[in-house]
Amino acid sequence: MRFFAGLAVLASAPAFAIPTFFIQDSSSRYLAEGPSMRAAFTPQGVLFQAHGSRVQVQFSGANPNVEIRGANAPGRVNVLRGSDPRAWRTGIPAFTEILYREMYPGIDAAYTGRDGHLKSEFRVAPGADPGLIRLAYSEKVSLDDAGNLHAGEHGAFFLGFLLD
Repeated sequence: MRFFAGLAVLASAPAFAIPTFFIQDSSSRYLAEGPSMRAAFTPQGVLFQAHGSRVQVQFSGANPNVEIRGANAPGRVNVLRGSDPRAWRTGIPAFTEILYREMYPGIDAAYTGRDGHLKSEFRVAPGADPGLIRLAYSEKVSLDDAGNLHAGEHGAFFLGFLLD
């Protein structure tokens, strides 16, 4: 059984696709940055930033020692911000997926990126209890008329929906 929850930031998309890569920021944190959003992944949860808004998603009751790792490394990226070469970072491994192993007993969480959007997926092993999955949001969440979940000021973050 798999449960999927999508996360996408509503913004006007460019005419061309910009891949979303995840880079390791420290031993326990990864970053993803797209044309309209930024996300930081930690053992406690994910911080999403877009359009001047921030939404923190916490994994309530999750394994405090969850292993986070990058998967599917297609190459390396360089981050050259500012005019000081000492602040530039080069040769950073880039990943197409962030995997939270054993977030809950028998449950992994994966984040992937495509066309500037993020997708989250909970991978539930046979016999594991999907009822353990609990997400807490730092901002008010709401449903639109189509049943889509939104969070943040003016619904800036489209959080998707749950499928079975």
